[in-house]
Amino acid sequence: MAVQASPPQPKSAYPAKAPGLLDRLFSLFASDDPERRKQRQLREIAADLKRNRQKFYNPTRMSAEAGLAKFFWEIYKTVAAAQVLLKGAEVSGALKMALVDLNLSEEQSLLRERLTEKSISERAQKGADPASLDAEVKRDLKVLMGGIDTDWMNDLDALFNRVLVFLDLISFDYYFLLKKFDAGLPERDFSYAPRFDSIDGATIQEELQDFLEILPNVDPDADWDRIMGVLKEHRGMEIAARESLRRALQSIREVQKSGVLLLVVRHLLSNPAWKPMVKAHRERIVEPYLSRLKAEAETTAQKVAHGKRAEKLEELARAVFGSSTVEKLSNYSEQANPEFAQKMLGGFTYVNALNYLRAFLTLYLPASIREVVDLLIIKGKWANPQPSNQMSEAFHQLLTVAEKIGRFDTDLAEDGELGRRLKNFALRAERDRKAIVQLRMALQQINDEARTLIGDSVQHFVSIARVLKLAHEDAGKLNPAYLVNWKDLKPSTDKDLRTVIAAAYKRIYNFVQLMQMYK
Repeated sequence: MAVQASPPQPKSAYPAKAPGLLDRLFSLFASDDPERRKQRQLREIAADLKRNRQKFYNPTRMSAEAGLAKFFWEIYKTVAAAQVLLKGAEVSGALKMALVDLNLSEEQSLLRERLTEKSISERAQKGADPASLDAEVKRDLKVLMGGIDTDWMNDLDALFNRVLVFLDLISFDYYFLLKKFDAGLPERDFSYAPRFDSIDGATIQEELQDFLEILPNVDPDADWDRIMGVLKEHRGMEIAARESLRRALQSIREVQKSGVLLLVVRHLLSNPAWKPMVKAHRERIVEPYLSRLKAEAETTAQKVAHGKRAEKLEELARAVFGSSTVEKLSNYSEQANPEFAQKMLGGFTYVNALNYLRAFLTLYLPASIREVVDLLIIKGKWANPQPSNQMSEAFHQLLTVAEKIGRFDTDLAEDGELGRRLKNFALRAERDRKAIVQLRMALQQINDEARTLIGDSVQHFVSIARVLKLAHEDAGKLNPAYLVNWKDLKPSTDKDLRTVIAAAYKRIYNFVQLMQMYK
């Protein structure tokens, strides 16, 4: 018997065909397609924006709504006055200094005041010795800096960086953004009731991007009272109403938490991966403050000492010569020093001292001083010849110094032996480093010779002055012990003999003091 064939089954009853390799690859690539993934993410962003209760943005129309303008309006009202009061404060050194000054203890503030230029200068004017004043400055600096620890420094650095964040917040151009929502909006007129309309989101896209570079740094939970206190002290007035600031910070916290502004920008840019370039503030202000304070105090002390020295030099020069200027040497001079300075060399270092020495030897040694010396040596009879011999030897040594100075200066002329050597070294120094060394050594030898001329002369003048002082004291006694013929010497001059000796001694004394200022 023939077997009857079974009827065909419905197609749906057949087992499903397993996907082939090509099918699986197509499915895999389709799910990882960047453009599809991007569109899916943008749809998710749009959905999140529609659900967001703040209603800043309509993703369907890609429009910025009035709610967004109101958010910025509240911040603008709060910070508008601060924008004016704190303009440029972020680059102001005064703000940094004020912040540190305000946080110093009472004792530290007193020390800080003593280290100001005004305080140091006032103490100098009241007669403080430059060396003592310099020691005081160093001591005050040591005590002040010794009382500052790392925790205190870190706290102030952190506080200043929070201040910088606030300055970023107030420097944003709220008015420029808000005027796009209400073209009639006046600047900083808060009696005006704004009428904010929906606008094309693309028109404020860049402003939102700029704001998002600031927003992540704003910490609504920071110690804003302390920040406002610092800025109030800096400007001398409140820079923002604190209750208004508290409300603005609350709104900022909500926006930060929801991330709505970031979503708006990503949607406008059609870029779900976009991130703002947030600038982190990590400035340090305490170390630079202390370094500046130290440098300024030490510089002021040095300037005061230099000023005192200049005043003393002027006073002594006038006491000796009647003027602070004397005839100058031709070659050992300041005019030659700029060329040496270009090669980082000191040049001639005893110019003024050697000018004064030659002037004194020329003007007074052969005249008024010689008159007294001759009187005491030639006409005077000494019970002990040692003082007389000492004065005579010193005087004759000094007579040769003026000639030595003249020869020394002549040798430095361009056609002189020393002058030719210096010129040769200087020319070679442009291309030969060894010549620089030779030039430096030559200058040192020249300055050493000048210093020797000055030092030896001062010693000879001191020897003469000692004998003059001895003679002056001896002449005032009823029974002189050194000069036995005082009565015979009196007719030798029409002036009082002790007065003449005292005048010579005083002139030499002042001159020696002048020379010692150049040690």
